[in-house]
Formats: sequence, structure tokens, C-alpha cells
Amino acid sequence: MISTQPPDPDISSEEPESPVYLIEDDLGLSAEIICAVSDWSHLLTTSFRNMAGHAIRDALATAGITRAELTILLTDDAALASLNSEHRGKSGPTNVLSFPDHDDTYLGDIAMAWGVMEREASGSGTPMEHHFLHLIVHGVLHLIGHDHENDDDAAIMEGHEVAILARQGIANPYTLPEKAEA
Repeated sequence: MISTQPPDPDISSEEPESPVYLIEDDLGLSAEIICAVSDWSHLLTTSFRNMAGHAIRDALATAGITRAELTILLTDDAALASLNSEHRGKSGPTNVLSFPDHDDTYLGDIAMAWGVMEREASGSGTPMEHHFLHLIVHGVLHLIGHDHENDDDAAIMEGHEVAILARQGIANPYTLPEKAEA
């Protein structure tokens, strides 16, 4: 059973902190979602976090992983542009970046850009929640070693994404009218 925990409203400090949401299950999944930009907050409903937990679990299952910890940073285009430049040598923001760690059960970090995601979802006519979930799945698959650098690897990764999203009732993102690159 996936359980989610909203931010603790009783925590107070001089500087406001980014809300943190936890997704955990009794099989050993622990995903911490840090909402650094308020634009994301309206998408982080309990229902969405439950869907995300199941999708993360399904992505992990593609590699036979049961126990795993990861962090998802929800931020803006400027932060992703900086990370993209620093870690990939590419200019400008991208929708999602993954930083594998593989230290025991900690798989690593995923960072996502609000503006890029919003433009992609709007441009493809995809509901924001669906594209958001797709990018989470995409990021988790990168954390566990999937890649899309060549056609064969891309076909495998996209196949996993399509199957995982279908279990959540989400259409194949690669057959939408204006395919959003992820």
C-alpha cells in the first residue's frame, strides 16, 4: 500500500521552507518530493501522489528493484538550465534531469522544470498531471539505468514508459499529436 504524507504545517522557521511530500510503501519505497516552486503545488494532490507512488513502483519493477529511496526536486526553468549546463554541458532548461547515485538503496535525484513541462503539456494537449507523471517515470527509469541514446535503447525505455502509464490510465505519450520530448 502506498501512503503519502503532506508537508507538516506545524513546522515554522524564519525562512519559509519548500514543502516536502513523502511517498512511502511497505515494500521499501521512499520518495521525497521537494516543491521548490509554488507552481507545482496544485498538482501534488493526495490522489496524484498515490498514482506517482504506483508508477514509481512499476518503474522500479522493470529492474527487479523493491527497496529504493529517491528525491524529486520540482523547480523552475532557471534552476534546470543551471543544472543542465553544470552536469551536461548543455545550455537552456530541459524538462527532467536524473542524477543516479546507487549508494545502497538510494537511487539518486530527479529534478524537473515547471515551465518546460507546462509548455510541453500545453503544446501536446496533454493534461498536466499526465505529463508530470510521465516525466517522473522517465526520470526513475534513468535512475535505474535506462537510456535513450540510440534507437534500440529508446524503444525499450519508451516501451516501459507506455506500459507503466497505461496502468495508470494514461495514453501513450509518444502517439499524441505533438509529441513532447522527454
